[in-house]
Order: sequence, then C-alpha cells, then structure tokens
Amino acid sequence: PTNINQLSDQLLRLRAQKQSFTLVKLPLSDAILFFTEKQLSWQNVQNSFEDGFVIAPFLFGISSNNTLFFSAKNKIEIDFSAFASNFETVNQTSDFYSANLDTGKVQYKALVANAVKHIKLGKALKVVTSRIKQINKPSTFNPLESYLALCGKFPKTMVAWVYAPDQNLEWMGASPESLLSINNSVATSMSLAGTRSVQSSLSWGEKELTEQAIVTDYLKSIYCLLYTSDAADE
Repeated sequence: PTNINQLSDQLLRLRAQKQSFTLVKLPLSDAILFFTEKQLSWQNVQNSFEDGFVIAPFLFGISSNNTLFFSAKNKIEIDFSAFASNFETVNQTSDFYSANLDTGKVQYKALVANAVKHIKLGKALKVVTSRIKQINKPSTFNPLESYLALCGKFPKTMVAWVYAPDQNLEWMGASPESLLSINNSVATSMSLAGTRSVQSSLSWGEKELTEQAIVTDYLKSIYCLLYTSDAADE
C-alpha cells in the first residue's frame, strides 16, 4: 500500500478474513512496519531469537505460553511519508471519544488506600494504581485514522496497533519507553519513572528522583541476577 486508501482497503480485507495484523512505527522512523499472521496463538518464545513483534502480559516469572508473536517473515515496510498529507487533517480531530463509565471514585479510593497500607507494611516501595475507563466509540470512529494521528502526534514514541481476532484482542497505544535495545552486542534498558508537566521548567524534585531510583535499582538487581546465573552456568 502506497497511500491511505490502499492501506485502508487492505486492512478491511484482513478484518473480513479474521486475519491478525499489526502496524508498528518505531521512534523517529520513516517507516511503518506492517506484520500479518494467518493464525495467531499464545506460545513460548523465550528461547527464540527470530525477528518479529512480540506481545506479552506483565507476569512475574516466565510461563510456558504467554506470548503472541508476529514473525518478520510476514512483514513489509510502508513509507511513512506517503501518509504525511493526511496527518494535518487527522490531527485536527483531537478527541475521538466521549466518556461513558469508569472505575468509580469509591472503588478507586479503596484501591489507593490499600496501596498505601501495602507500602506502610513494608511490602513494597512503590505502587502504581490505575483506573479502568470505558468509552463510547462513535459511529464515525476510524481506527486507521486514529493510529496515523498517534504517529503524527508522538513521533518520538513507538506507536503500535494490534488486531488479533483469534484472541479477541485489539489494542493501540504509543509509548516512549524502550524495554530492551541491543547495539553491537550491548544491551540497554530504560528506567522510565517520575512525572511532571511537559511545560515545567523546574528541575526534577526529590520525589521524582526517588521514583526513578526505585526502577533503576530494580533493573540493576535483575542484571546482577542474570549475570550471576550466566556465570554459574558456565
């Protein structure tokens, strides 16, 4: 596909055939990676080093079949600039949704109170609470336009759209965080923590630096465990 209409038509055909696909744009990249899979299932890929796109839940430890995998064998690259003329129009639509139902104030306050209790008991240094928010999907909603809008609005993030009907899954999001990057046999990760207003000109405070240190120290501890394990195996 070289333009938005061709890409839209192809995605509609895949949806009609109940065939899985994902669109991925890496940070500052000029290409959208387009993966397809005829049949997608949860599998164990922990010992596989094949190129591709992986979807996995956050689980403590490793289970046998906890990963959805799109192989790079079924990947094509789409020139990102082919859609540039569409971004200005798409980005003018800043709100695709309207609020309908969320977790609720009472339930969320109870969750926060439980998190505070957990920390005071010394069971954790940091707990992140979140709310579930359900939204109405308007009849005019177009997932491809929404995806392209994310690509245009957040060029420095990884933007992904996953459609996996076999698993009753459709997910779209943009994230600046790099879980793992390898260059010249050197692996790096990112401890992204702490928040402040993007307009803020103030330095990071003690609270934010502490939050960052918790994540950084955790990554260091995992590295030490992996290094010790590898040395023991040798």
